[in-house]
Amino acid sequence: MALSVVGSVWFLYLFLERLYGKWPAWVGSILWAYFPYRLLALYVTGSVGVVMSLFWVPLALYAIQRWKLPLFSISLTGLILSHNVSALMFLPAIILISLVLNWGSKKKILKIIWAVLLGVTMSGFFVIPALMEKWMVRLDPPAVNYLDHFPTFKQLVYSPWGYWYSEKGTNDGLSFQVGMAIWSTFLLGLASLIYKDKKNYLLAFLVTIFGLTIFLMTESSTSIWKLLPLLQQTQFPWRLLAVTGLAGSLVAGITTKRWKWLGIPLVVLALFNSRNY
Repeated sequence: MALSVVGSVWFLYLFLERLYGKWPAWVGSILWAYFPYRLLALYVTGSVGVVMSLFWVPLALYAIQRWKLPLFSISLTGLILSHNVSALMFLPAIILISLVLNWGSKKKILKIIWAVLLGVTMSGFFVIPALMEKWMVRLDPPAVNYLDHFPTFKQLVYSPWGYWYSEKGTNDGLSFQVGMAIWSTFLLGLASLIYKDKKNYLLAFLVTIFGLTIFLMTESSTSIWKLLPLLQQTQFPWRLLAVTGLAGSLVAGITTKRWKWLGIPLVVLALFNSRNY
């Protein structure tokens, strides 16, 4: 697990360095290392699958940026095999980021599609039996009702560290906070889009993903969850914190490229926010 954490941070650094330089890459990777959901998975829920999935995601981004399509396919396979729910959340984001980075080249887009299909196919020995034999597992009534586990917006801004369970209502024994540094990157990214980088499509996409995942984690999105059975398979809406953390860390790299002096306050916020972890 230690190697997966180090590798996860390192590959996000390499991804950001190629795009924006060393300092933005350091800032983004530090935020990615210390974002609360990773620490929650490491020290509270003890989810090895989630921790491993956070390694494959930046490796996939690194691979598509370097145009190493075999490695990209292997990364997607590793993500699916590590944690089904994380794959369900991350795959759309990875694919769309890959398309945004290579937009304008039909040839590259077609190759990305083939690489995605190959990655999914290589995990077929696991996915196909799981789907075909699903009827043999009793899932009704479900062990977890997703409707009982929407965090409040206040909990997403701040909720105290704890070592208990996610409970119905607001008496949860663990933290669902996004993190002050990650929240700050969202506001900076939004400001940058409005005043400076109106044509930065990657930034626009990441800010949109951030806002969308925040909305989907709140009870206001209940109607959308009821319409999408596949989304219900995540069981806990707050698991989308993983995607929020990725989007925020990447936005940190983009905004620090423009405003280098913001890097230090963001890093300080990230470290301060994780002091109890």
